[in-house]
Amino acid sequence: MSPRQDPRPTVAHGAGLAGLVVLALTGLTGLALGGACGEPELELRGTLDRVVGETVQLQLVEGDPGFSGEVELTDSEKATFKAGALKISTSGDKKLSFLVPPAIAAGPAVARVKRKDEDGAYDVPLQINRLVVAATSSGVVELIPLTPSTLSAGTLPDVDAAGGHLALSPSGGEVAVLAKDEISVHALGKTPRRITGLQQTGGVAMAAIPDGVVICTSSTIVVTKYAPKVESANTTFSGCQGVAADATGTIAVILHACDTNSDTVMEDCLTTMKLGSTISLGTPFSVDGKASASYVAMRADGKAAVVGDSEALYGVWLDGGTAKLTSVPEWPQSAVPAGISLGSSSLGDLFAVVDSYTQSIYFVAFQDDVKTLKKISSLALSEPPSAIAFGRAAELLIAAGTKLYATDAQFMNPKATLLGLTTSNPVKALLVQP
Repeated sequence: MSPRQDPRPTVAHGAGLAGLVVLALTGLTGLALGGACGEPELELRGTLDRVVGETVQLQLVEGDPGFSGEVELTDSEKATFKAGALKISTSGDKKLSFLVPPAIAAGPAVARVKRKDEDGAYDVPLQINRLVVAATSSGVVELIPLTPSTLSAGTLPDVDAAGGHLALSPSGGEVAVLAKDEISVHALGKTPRRITGLQQTGGVAMAAIPDGVVICTSSTIVVTKYAPKVESANTTFSGCQGVAADATGTIAVILHACDTNSDTVMEDCLTTMKLGSTISLGTPFSVDGKASASYVAMRADGKAAVVGDSEALYGVWLDGGTAKLTSVPEWPQSAVPAGISLGSSSLGDLFAVVDSYTQSIYFVAFQDDVKTLKKISSLALSEPPSAIAFGRAAELLIAAGTKLYATDAQFMNPKATLLGLTTSNPVKALLVQP
């Protein structure tokens, strides 16, 4: 994530071209010409600059043969993504769409779209961008491309996120904003596109699931799906402080205040929730005897969760029917939790938790064999962080006022690097496309 700029790819006419093919990509008008030796000349119309999580739609306007339905996407680091990651969809042999997948490297990429004739393919050059989504103290939601980038910084139009909440879909392609008694969902791209706006009063926490969101209010839990159509389910629930969900949107966990032993003293509790056309709540599990925790994150597979509290950093193993509670000994008892984020590393899912009192970030992960949470490393900062967010794999972005830092948490002794990127006002909430 060090600042650098990859050049745009050059495209030229190939020798011995077999004919003209026009391939339209949905988006703003642009034009590129390209071809490979022995392949049809390809005229591309549309937006070649794309972002993580965006759906690229292709249409063969002129020419034959059509698409076979197979696509491979090769990124700037020569990693190749195939059908399982691309979520390919076809309509006949002239229309096809695929997803720009999480974990792809930013920079030049090539989508190789197989033709119906067995050995042929259309090569579509793309520029992949990864966006930072930052809600500032003024309520503006800023969109900042990370280097390398071919996009300019921008904002979500007509959104006031002051005092609200942000959530990013697991694919990274949609951002939900909960503020001013409304949920607004936007598809990210060169030009952000508003998907829907829904009324929602009194939201206190939000988590994203595929094509939807889970929201806590002061008295209810609401699960809203916005695709393929808007559908909602809700149930009565009180005391919510935070909510997190797995990557598939099938299970969530609620951090809330409750009294499990009828002694009138409220405790920090976790309750699991199965998501579907209806909501199924589990039995509350007491984390500790004082209701003071404010942050929760869940593993992508839904097997475990981390709770950030001022007195302890807890790991709760949820898989197997009986919850197991552990804590990280290195977490300061004077800690002031100020954020939590989930990433991935060679160790599996990795959590970053901010202690603003010591201006430190603790990286922790579960040992699956013994179902316990352990410290992996930590990072001391020179100024108080206001928000954190994992992006690709173990790359963590840190906001401090209007400045952005980056670190790679896979190193045992991570260091923070100041990026040449700033926001217009101090950052209050931060997301990064995976």
